[in-house]
Amino acid sequence: MPVNLGNNINTSGNEMAPYIHADTKTLYFSSDTHAGLGGYDLFMSKKDENGEWSKAKNLGSPVNTKENELNIFISMDASKAWISSDREGGKGGFDIYELETVASIQPEPVVYVKGRVVDQITRKPLQALVELTNIDKQEIVVSATSDPINGSFFIPLYPGVNYAFHINKKGYLFYSEHMNLIDTLSYRPINKTFELTPLQKGNSFVLHNIFFDFDKYTLKPSSYTELELLANMLKNNPEIHIRINGHTDNVGSDDYNRQLSENRARAVYNYLMQEGIDADRLTYKSYGATKPVSSNDTPEGRAANRRTEIEIL
Repeated sequence: MPVNLGNNINTSGNEMAPYIHADTKTLYFSSDTHAGLGGYDLFMSKKDENGEWSKAKNLGSPVNTKENELNIFISMDASKAWISSDREGGKGGFDIYELETVASIQPEPVVYVKGRVVDQITRKPLQALVELTNIDKQEIVVSATSDPINGSFFIPLYPGVNYAFHINKKGYLFYSEHMNLIDTLSYRPINKTFELTPLQKGNSFVLHNIFFDFDKYTLKPSSYTELELLANMLKNNPEIHIRINGHTDNVGSDDYNRQLSENRARAVYNYLMQEGIDADRLTYKSYGATKPVSSNDTPEGRAANRRTEIEIL
């Protein structure tokens, strides 16, 4: 059943054209009764952590005039707005206007992923399942499907959240990426073509959402979402055999790195065994720091080299 938003939003008059920004907590609407400049004005309200809406705030001039403003749309980066108004100087009736916003009427900036899914070999667009998981809560927060014609998709990301990003399609290795927006304060859209690798012998991919504490090899609970995807891929393709390859950066001795990467690869192996995957379909190997994919001279490079890789046998 619909729920009335209460006295901070609704009045005895008319509230119209509600629009919730992609930040999911900033509401814009038009009203002829809240204190305004004349006729219908545009207002905003923000939802707090308890789900309560703040008192309606008039967007002021130059958004509102003594005439009527009925609709508003705010860009994803919160910098521009488009409104419908019958103000003086228009071409007649209601016209559409574009204006730059000021901080006082802006929603929270939203990061987004605008992507396209293609076959790695043929470059053919693919319809695939795109999922975004809140790693800390182990909850899927966005589930979408890329367009069957051009492979495109669009999903919002919210600053302050640690995400696991996955793309999955039958017959392909799933795509994995870690998107940590905990410390993100600025608007940074992501535009990218995502290539899915066919599920064939010799192909491999990196598990980007497998986590261990420093110098440890016990899987952190935040790894479980990705490991479940891996287990499901194996269950849905019973003919597939894999090798779990463990890699480290070059910090520490060769013996230490080989042992650490072996222990971490074994941890993934044991998890899959617990999920019911037959041991004869699984093996693991330790490479230590012998196969870097990036320079060990930077923190980013060392992070890329510390990885768990799945290889189809």
